[in-house]
Amino acid sequence: MRLIYFFLLPFLTCFTAAAQSSLAFTIKQLPLLQADAGKDTAVVMGSTVKIGGTAAASGGSGTYTYSWAPTTGLDRADIANPTATVNAAITYTLSVDDGRGCKKTASVNLKITAATAIDPISTALGLKLFPNPARSRLFLTTDRPVPAATLLLELYDVAGKKVYTTTLKGNRLLDHSLSLAPYLKGMYILKLTGNNFNSTFKVFVY
Repeated sequence: MRLIYFFLLPFLTCFTAAAQSSLAFTIKQLPLLQADAGKDTAVVMGSTVKIGGTAAASGGSGTYTYSWAPTTGLDRADIANPTATVNAAITYTLSVDDGRGCKKTASVNLKITAATAIDPISTALGLKLFPNPARSRLFLTTDRPVPAATLLLELYDVAGKKVYTTTLKGNRLLDHSLSLAPYLKGMYILKLTGNNFNSTFKVFVY
């Protein structure tokens, strides 16, 4: 008789639980980059004015580079607030780069206005010179009578040579016109002198 033996071999099955992990990210969004070229301004021809806003750039990374175009009349084109010498109406465009690929532009318009007196007495009289720049004729007026018996009006070229002079009657509203036909194109200095005031204007003939 043959005996048959059965052996049961235990098998151990291992179950490995897969560990799951998560990473938390905090994303900080920078403020949008902004550029401010300043407010549109009317200036007397030949005068200077600073351009660019109080904060010419804001937002972005906070590290800015500036570029102004055109560069005509600017003392520098790579700073936030350059000084512009204005000899004609012009539009300046500011480009701001924050160094991280963000760029922004803004523009400012500078227009030419007639020269007005800046000393207190002439300002009180409403002294005006127009048009400026002028082509053929220049006008000098006041809103109130000039408190002086006589006024001396003189015109000088850029070399300092006197090219015109006349005496005007005072104690009345000033309404004088000057022909520019004899003069070449360029800048001149007009002086109006009275008993108690002295006004000087830059005049541009074109």
